[in-house]
Amino acid sequence: MVEVVKEIDGKELWNTINIIIANLQKLENQIEALDKRLPSKIVNIDSLDVIKNGIAVVDFWAEWCLPCYNLLPALETVAKEFEDVKFYKIDIDKHPDIVEKLKIQSIPLIVVYKDGKEVSRLVGSPREKKEDYLRWTIRRAFVPQDEWEKTKEMVEKIAKVKGWQLNPDRQIRDGLITALTYNKLKYGRPYCPCKPEHVKENICPCRPYKDYIGSEAKIEKEGTCYCGLFVRKM
Repeated sequence: MVEVVKEIDGKELWNTINIIIANLQKLENQIEALDKRLPSKIVNIDSLDVIKNGIAVVDFWAEWCLPCYNLLPALETVAKEFEDVKFYKIDIDKHPDIVEKLKIQSIPLIVVYKDGKEVSRLVGSPREKKEDYLRWTIRRAFVPQDEWEKTKEMVEKIAKVKGWQLNPDRQIRDGLITALTYNKLKYGRPYCPCKPEHVKENICPCRPYKDYIGSEAKIEKEGTCYCGLFVRKM
């Protein structure tokens, strides 16, 4: 036993340990995802022919991709919220032709299609607010481009008047513009996506309400508003 241990160098040992840790993490994420889905809406597919009609979400993943497993529980949760949306997944290692066609460079990759045309995508597994990122990405399919542009104009004007700037992270910025537009179309006002109450104080930019100090005070104090759309000008 001692002789065998002596033959394993430090690098090989650490590689083995890292593989074990990664497999344990994947198993943990799979168990969490299983707990959330029951049954799962996400169907394995071998072709993109099934996305030609309606709204579809495709998860491009691989067995070796730990962040893919990390995103899975959130995807299972959000899938249950969209009854009229179809959810699929494709193992990129089994379909190199699709990888080449879509020019996929990194995974996890969530792509949202409407009647066969791509409308939005989420690259990577966000460290925080995974479910929110997924909702924003999916809701882009429900938001007309002209309405989205109107909201973008609105928040740009707000930022200019207030002396703020929009979040430089495009994925966050565009996702929140989508969420505001979605709320405007559904509820009649661009309510802040990070607050559940649809009251006038929560119309973007939000004002003091209950335990919230409002966007102005929040940005002054912490450099960003509650949802992260507006940030202190650098």
